[in-house]
Amino acid sequence: MSEANAWQQLFPSGSPPSARWLHTAVWGSSRLYIFAGESINGISRVNDLYSYGGQADNTWQLLNATGSAPSPRVQHSAAWNPDGRMYIFGGLEDQTDSRLNDLHYYDTQANSWNLVSPSGSPPAGRRYSHAVWNSDGFMYIYGGMDGSDNYLDDLHYFDSQGNSWHQLSPGGSLPGIQANGGIFWSSAESRMYIFAGVGQNTDMHYYDEGNNSWTAVSPTGTPPSSRSLDKACPFRPSKYTNFVSESLAKAKENRAS
Repeated sequence: MSEANAWQQLFPSGSPPSARWLHTAVWGSSRLYIFAGESINGISRVNDLYSYGGQADNTWQLLNATGSAPSPRVQHSAAWNPDGRMYIFGGLEDQTDSRLNDLHYYDTQANSWNLVSPSGSPPAGRRYSHAVWNSDGFMYIYGGMDGSDNYLDDLHYFDSQGNSWHQLSPGGSLPGIQANGGIFWSSAESRMYIFAGVGQNTDMHYYDEGNNSWTAVSPTGTPPSSRSLDKACPFRPSKYTNFVSESLAKAKENRAS
């Protein structure tokens, strides 16, 4: 977003991803990465990977990566590791609608997929979980929906240095059962923020890893309207912005659940 506080439509060259929803999108270094999802008509799920070069080259590119790619899926989670890797966790499997808990990463330098087999107990299979990468090489996984479509409120992290899963038991004011919300990491504060989500609420909480606790936030001003399937990202140091992604009708959301 420019200093003019205005939206601008972009017209990239190249071959864009097919029309889809329930995919993931992460910004890594200088490119946007789009992975998997479902066609708008709900007929097919895919596991293709595209990148967009931003305004620097304004071009879409299909990435024909080598290695062990995640299976076609929807409602999975993605997080960007600044060392040049995009991690994909869980989601809803293509053929059986099983809730997944596998972990893969895409290596941008090698243009390859890799299956990760960490030690420890992974989060149970789930969809619509929240994923974010912190400054110490941890990927946090919070909430989601399990195989019986129960909403979850557990918190786990993957330690990329130790290649291991860990579950946390935070104190404080927990967000409660949660899925479909916006999440981002504040490096300056060592905090993970979650906004809105299931129930289309306007709640905001943060997790402070220093004291392993959740805190409810009550900002001044007028909040965004209640919503789910929203997205959030850090905008500038000490400034944050919430980007809304309610692109599909409530009927489609109900159909997917």
